[in-house]
Amino acid sequence: KENKNKWATLDQIREAKLGAQVASSQSKLASTLTDKKTVQVKKITDLVMQLSQKKVDAVVLAQTSAKSYLTQSDQFAITKAKLPITTGNAVSTVMNKNSPVFKEKVDQILKDQVIGAPLQKWQDKAFKQAVQKDSFIKKYMPYFIKGTEYSVGLAVIGVFFGIILGVLFALMKMSTIKPLKWLAVAYIEAIRGVPLLIQVFLVYFGTQVIGLDVSSFLAGAIAMFLNSAAYVAEIIRSGIQAVPAGQTEAARSLGFTKNQTMRYMILPQAIKNILPALGNEFVTVIKEGSVVSVIGVGELTFQTSVVQGASFKPFLPLIVTAVIYFILTFGITRLLNLFEKKLHKSDKSFG
Repeated sequence: KENKNKWATLDQIREAKLGAQVASSQSKLASTLTDKKTVQVKKITDLVMQLSQKKVDAVVLAQTSAKSYLTQSDQFAITKAKLPITTGNAVSTVMNKNSPVFKEKVDQILKDQVIGAPLQKWQDKAFKQAVQKDSFIKKYMPYFIKGTEYSVGLAVIGVFFGIILGVLFALMKMSTIKPLKWLAVAYIEAIRGVPLLIQVFLVYFGTQVIGLDVSSFLAGAIAMFLNSAAYVAEIIRSGIQAVPAGQTEAARSLGFTKNQTMRYMILPQAIKNILPALGNEFVTVIKEGSVVSVIGVGELTFQTSVVQGASFKPFLPLIVTAVIYFILTFGITRLLNLFEKKLHKSDKSFG
């Protein structure tokens, strides 16, 4: 608002740094209004945050969105400049092509309850609801709690099944059977070489291609533990190889079979050694779980975006989310440290 007169004409805006939502009509418009490079982001809430933090001089929004933010804050203003807009503030309803009955019903609803005066009525009602002053924590804490539950659930599933698969692939990679070793190496290198975001998309849409109707949460969980398994496999392999060779020789001299030696002698010592690394993996999985928000899983980052849009507060929800992530990761780290100390009590020797 303090720059309302600074960017009041199209000539002045020509020198402004503008922001717009990526791949939108506003983005195309913004690129024609300024000589500077347009800043493009995915979400309107991120745009408004850029504006409030003065990373951009102005943002190009749909009129309804702009008015919504003006009802929430006196920090912003709409420019007096007459923008060269050739289309109205149109909104489309997208549906599957072969849905004639559904299309007919939607068209009738739009005609009776939306287009024209009814639309203005709904907008006025929405603006009134938006300006109601409620406690932020009281109003939106259920969203953060729900998101935390999803995030922790994804992390537990990811690490639990990741450890099971990780042990399998670690043993396969150390195997003398070459096909098993090659398969494990190929899997580990492929997973570690592809971003988790791509893996989430491959699982979510790939299962649909082969005829499986998998929910977004299940697809996210599968992608998480498949990804975690590759890293856990390398952690476990390094832990096994760190156990002195003399331990294996001692076990075999006592009559243990190869499998018994691995099960009763090597793995227990390896797990004790790799516990800190496994703890770090758990913490990493909790934070990386935010990636699955791209397929609609309602974890913590997804719920943060919902709160940003509903509250018209782009920054405060991020602070709350950061605090929750810190509490989760710090708490897990402390618990793992206590467990690690108990395990290492047996290492103490007495003379």
